[in-house]
Amino acid sequence: MDKLEEEIKGRLIDFHILDNEKEMSALSPLILQHLRKIQSVINRFESERLAAEDRMKGTKLSANKIASEAQIARQTLYNNEILKEYVEQSILKQKANDPSQIIKELRQEIKEREEIISKLVARDAQEFMYKAKIKELESIVVGHEKQIEALKNKIEILKVNK
Repeated sequence: MDKLEEEIKGRLIDFHILDNEKEMSALSPLILQHLRKIQSVINRFESERLAAEDRMKGTKLSANKIASEAQIARQTLYNNEILKEYVEQSILKQKANDPSQIIKELRQEIKEREEIISKLVARDAQEFMYKAKIKELESIVVGHEKQIEALKNKIEILKVNK
């Protein structure tokens, strides 16, 4: 079994399409041929995606990179307000449209919201416990009020009997 077939077998088992290697050997040659073609396409696309990610990493703008590539002294960029603002706005525009930056910000927002939800759930649980405790205490108060009323009645009876 070659590397591609090993990868296919692993995926079929990981995806719970097949349970074991025995089922893999029972696949028809035509299905195996199709699986090989499909996995080859998947591997090519994944390789292209990873290469694109690597290329993207090298294209992040910075004042230093721009100055170097444009063969302009950094001091020239920083000392001229028009050049400085142009470079800074270009960097901000790229960051605003950078999918990895957007994903990073969204993940941070999700994390913050999950923390808020967790705190709200804890607060709700605490509120539920407090409400249960209030009911318990109210029941105790009612019991004490009945005892007080009974004792008042006894006092009245004792006063009358004196």
